[in-house]
Order: sequence, then structure tokens, then C-alpha cells
Amino acid sequence: MRRICKFNRASTVLRLIHRLVGFAASLWLLLLGATGALLAFKDDWLRLTQPGIAGSLPIGAVTTPSGFARRVGAAEAAFGVDRVWAMVLAGPSVALDQVYLRDHSGGGYLDPETGAVIARWTGAERFVDVLFDLHHTLLLGGTGKKAVGIVGLVGAALALSGLVLAWPSLRRLRGAVWPRTMARSGFVAAHRELGLIAALPLLVMMLTGAAVVFPATAKRLLGGTPPPVAPTATPGNTFTPSDVVWEAVFSTALARFPDASLRVVVWPETRDTSLTVWLRQPTEWHPNGRTTVRTTAAGSLIDARDAAAAPLPDRLVNAAYPVHAAKLGGPLYRSLVALAGLALTLLSSYGAFAYARHLFGRTWRNRDTKVRDGVDSTRH
Repeated sequence: MRRICKFNRASTVLRLIHRLVGFAASLWLLLLGATGALLAFKDDWLRLTQPGIAGSLPIGAVTTPSGFARRVGAAEAAFGVDRVWAMVLAGPSVALDQVYLRDHSGGGYLDPETGAVIARWTGAERFVDVLFDLHHTLLLGGTGKKAVGIVGLVGAALALSGLVLAWPSLRRLRGAVWPRTMARSGFVAAHRELGLIAALPLLVMMLTGAAVVFPATAKRLLGGTPPPVAPTATPGNTFTPSDVVWEAVFSTALARFPDASLRVVVWPETRDTSLTVWLRQPTEWHPNGRTTVRTTAAGSLIDARDAAAAPLPDRLVNAAYPVHAAKLGGPLYRSLVALAGLALTLLSSYGAFAYARHLFGRTWRNRDTKVRDGVDSTRH
């Protein structure tokens, strides 16, 4: 009997915490769920709206070190060597080279074979870029990114506590994900039913999202060790972007990882001691790879990190982004991720509405009663 009483008290406390925290975080979770559901189809949207993206992958001369160097040179000529920040090379999803400019000032697409500019934009002109920034940083930069990671962890805790609270109702699960009545009880029932169905995918989405925001912390929690401090180039051996010998840089990267494909080029800062090339090895899930090569301006190797041979915690964290962003598994998995985002949106709105009715329902009922009494008194 005492055990039952203790369980009931613990359940009551957990339910109160679940309601209060869920109500406080509901707007943020709703926003993340809605934007995440749309972003699951980002590449599909780009293929529909941007000519040339769905073309075939470049082959032959454009994928040799000299070919990569020509593609980089085309980007620098089109956008300015001091303005280019990074370039994502054409791949299976997007068959155009995509250029990102510094300070989020815009970007563009280039044909990998001819170097011609297919499209360009400035600032936040593209809907998908605004949507991504809203989901990833709440349009607040680094501070917003950390806030999103924290909200993801809060959401995971809510999913776990909700699963514990709703577990006794599992036998009566009817799959009613839409309220059968507009009364508070209808929203509570729909919240509970949908939560039981979507708990596992939501846990995966929110934990992988938090790992994307806090990768170092995630690695430590998984038993990994902090990465060693990367060696730097010789002090004083600084250079500007215009000093880079790109063909030598790409030759060094491909010689170090001959089976990998070049995916991302990151330009050095205004004056730096190294530059970074990202590669994707066949066993990596991340679409742009997590294997990196750092070189000097002349292409001399500074250091290299082999993501395929990294410890298990590192590989698990590297897999968080493709799992979270639906970058693997094809259309079916993208649809599942989008449904998880939609479920989070509905769960947040159901829970917030039901708890708002619980908190303010008496006030609303009293106000309605006074209004009715006032109307009735005017009739006599």
C-alpha cells in the first residue's frame, strides 16, 4: 500500500513537472517541429525550384586536382576572392557547386563543368536559408544555436516523462491523433495517444539535434576523449586567400585519402596559417564527410583527420546530422522525419492548449457565467 502511495505521489509530481515545462517550452518546440518537417524536403524543394540541381554528377577532368582548382577559381572570379567563405562541391543531391559568402551575405550556384553562375542571391533572399537559420539558430546566431540545443534536450526529457506517464494507457491505444472534441479532455487524449506513437522517433530527432549543437559534450557523454590540439603552421607563415595554390592543396588532400571524394572547401580567414578541405569516405554517412585535411597555402600537409577510423563515440556523433536532417534512407526516411516534426508540432499545440484550459478555464467559465447573468438580467 505504501509503495502504491509513493508511486502515485511520484507520478503526480512528474505530471506537474511535465505540464509546467512542456507549457513553457511549447512555442519553441512547435517552431522547431514545423521548421524541421519542412526542412526534411529541402533538397527536393531545391531540385524543383532551381534549374540544373538535379542534373548528373560531373565526371572526368572537373574532378581532378586541376579541375577542382578551376572550379574554385571560377567561384573566386564570380564572387570575389575576399568574399567567398566556403564552397560545397557538387554531389548526389545537388549537382551544382554551391558558394557561401562571408558574414551570411549571400551565395550562389555554379556549373561545375563550365564555371558559369547559374544563380546568385544576397543576404536572406532564399526561403530555405531563412527556414534553416530559424530552425538551427532561431535567427539569433550562436546564442540561438545553443538555445535550440537546450530546447532539444528539454524536448527529449518531455518525451521520456510523457512516455512514462502515458505507458499505463498503452493497452487502450486507439491511434486517435486528432482531438475528438474541442473540450480539454479531447486535447489531453490526443496528446497522450500521439505521444505514445511518436515518442521513439521524437527522442531520436531531439537527441541527434542536441548532438549536432553540442558535439564535444555528446562525445564525452558517449565515452570519447577530447580531440588532440591540432598542430599549426609555422608562426609567421600567414597568407591571404589569393596566395593559395589550390591544385597543390587538392593534390595533397586526395593523396592522403585516395578513396575519398572532395566535398567542401573552406577559405582561410583574411590572414591565416592554414586552410581546410573536407572529404567524404565511402563508409561515412554525413553527406559532406567529416574527414579533413589542413594544409599551408602551398599545399604542404599540416594535419589530417580520418573520420572513418575515428573512435566509436566520434563516429556516432558524426552520424547525428544525417540522421537528424534526413540525409540518408531516401524519400521514405525523409517522410518519416517530416512526420516526426509534424507530430512535435501537434503535441506542443495540444499540450499547451490543454494546460492553458486547465490554468485559465475557471476564469473563462466565471467570465462566461457573468456575461450570461448580465444578459439574463437585462431581459427582466
